Amino acid sequence: MGLSRLTATGGLCLLLIACGRQPPAEPASEIPAGASLPVQQLTLKDRRVRRQPQEGDELRASITLLETGEAGIDRRIQQWIGGLCPRKPALKQPPDSAEACLKRVMIDCLALAEAAGKETARCSYQAEVKLAYNDRYLLSLSHESYADTGGAHGTPNLAYLNIDRKTGRTLALTDLVSLPPETLRTLLEKQLRESLNVPPQASLKASGFFEDRLPPTDNFAIDPLGLRFTYGAYEIAPYSMGLPNIRIPYAELAAHLAPDSPLARMWPP
Repeated sequence: MGLSRLTATGGLCLLLIACGRQPPAEPASEIPAGASLPVQQLTLKDRRVRRQPQEGDELRASITLLETGEAGIDRRIQQWIGGLCPRKPALKQPPDSAEACLKRVMIDCLALAEAAGKETARCSYQAEVKLAYNDRYLLSLSHESYADTGGAHGTPNLAYLNIDRKTGRTLALTDLVSLPPETLRTLLEKQLRESLNVPPQASLKASGFFEDRLPPTDNFAIDPLGLRFTYGAYEIAPYSMGLPNIRIPYAELAAHLAPDSPLARMWPP
């Protein structure tokens, strides 16, 4: 993710760019499976780093988001982006939109630059919302972000938002499948071992994971092949292993579909 060099001009500059702007989306029930959605990019730069900016100062924040053309769902997406925004623990109320998130990040970046004194300040945040799945029943979005506040390395994150297009309601895992934690753990471990060619009797720790048993996670996306679960950095493995992804195919979930869930409506018995 590239960063731009700063110069010493004043004030906050908010740049709103429409990238590949398309006509407004049709109502949710009319969007065919696999349809793309309009993309919009928000970029916020602050060139007021300090009165005499140091060579190498870099501050930048940007968010690429998607729009559905439905006010209720688009508002939910904005709130979701704001809730994922990095912020200081003392700030209990998260930003309520992508633009508010960018401004929050930039305020914190400016404070970091000011505290750095004569040292070079580096602070950036990039996030991108992507379409994981879209059909007449379900909308699944991923939020990929990377925050860098000048440490040894930045912090990547990958989160998901799943929406029932029939009701507009956010879907939890329990809305789709009835999986006790131990059953979910077993399915996740099975798929992980198969993807890495690790036999059932072999140790996952020997393959670089922290433990031999995986903790269940409810961070999941819906995609055409199954439910995709993602763990955070350091959650089950070292930073060098990135954000581990495990997909449980729908064939493995068929016996666990929650009654009248969107998945059950798509694949009735």
